Amino acid sequence: VRTFPSALPEVEVASDLPKLQLSGERVIMVDGTSGAAEISAAANRAFAVLANGGSLRVAMDAEWGPGQQPLALLQLAVEVGGTGDTCVFLIDMLAKPSFATLDVCRRLLLPRSTSPASRHHVLVFSPRNDLQRMIAAGVLPQFCSGSHPQQLGWTDVQRLDQGLGPQPGLRKVVREVLGADLDKRMQTSNWNVRPLTQQQLDYAALDAACLLRVCR
Repeated sequence: VRTFPSALPEVEVASDLPKLQLSGERVIMVDGTSGAAEISAAANRAFAVLANGGSLRVAMDAEWGPGQQPLALLQLAVEVGGTGDTCVFLIDMLAKPSFATLDVCRRLLLPRSTSPASRHHVLVFSPRNDLQRMIAAGVLPQFCSGSHPQQLGWTDVQRLDQGLGPQPGLRKVVREVLGADLDKRMQTSNWNVRPLTQQQLDYAALDAACLLRVCR
């Protein structure tokens, strides 16, 4: 029986700050019936921009529920060329994405160059659990197992020097950098139930998109 470490939920603390909300990001669900063509087209545009000297930023997050299924949802926020125009793809892992969709996710998540000078930036937040689960779900290849974020060309936003201590939670980072409160109540909801609620979809999209805003 495969077991995975559990992520500790962030403690909810009352805040007078405005709630962080989606703001202009396009959210696209990728499931068994829709979204596959959109994420493929977005990746092709992104890599064409990269090939012509532009930049690509991808922020990743993931959700899972109880049981042995490694992933319930994979979130990829994609920004091309530093324009601030962001698409957030919510890949329903319970709908068994096609090999082509998984390959697109893999290409977006694994820069060809891990050099700091790379123009393909992947932003994550404390990704140890996410990494193990993405490997088990077939999103990432087995050779990624045990890798540190830097070895994969990823930037772990939790490790950036924000003056907040060694391992601040994402909510704390968002409060400090963006001056807004990130509502984490949906973190412990059941991500294996379908259909997902609008609250879950908004939370999932924002959890990835906020990393792009924090590092802007």
